Amino acid sequence: QLYAFEEDWINAEKSLSLALSRSKKTDVLTSDRIAILRNLTTVLLHLNRPYEPSVYDQLIAQQRPDFLPEQARIGQVMDLLTEQRDEEAKIFLQDLLQEFREDMSAFELLAQVHAQRGELTTAARILSANAP
Repeated sequence: QLYAFEEDWINAEKSLSLALSRSKKTDVLTSDRIAILRNLTTVLLHLNRPYEPSVYDQLIAQQRPDFLPEQARIGQVMDLLTEQRDEEAKIFLQDLLQEFREDMSAFELLAQVHAQRGELTTAARILSANAP
């Protein structure tokens, strides 16, 4: 999360890839592996690598179809952020977090929105309060 907060996407990818390789491998995706894949998806999108996240999304959708709508909404937030529509992204993320309270990607993106707006204390509070 620290790498993502600092927008050090390459080290964030390395860290998440290592976490994924060390996480428990089972026949069914565990919530930990899904969380890592979803965070990795966010990082890869920041690195302008959309193909790998689509593979991860397909894998998650096959084993956990209930996660698909949530992931699609994260994509909408990424579009808003790309268009520099921070206020809309903030509201969208807050609504998303009402429904999916454990979505680390949403918390990280919300912290990013606050950081971009110069609200560093709020961004730090969001990250520290929702650290795994």
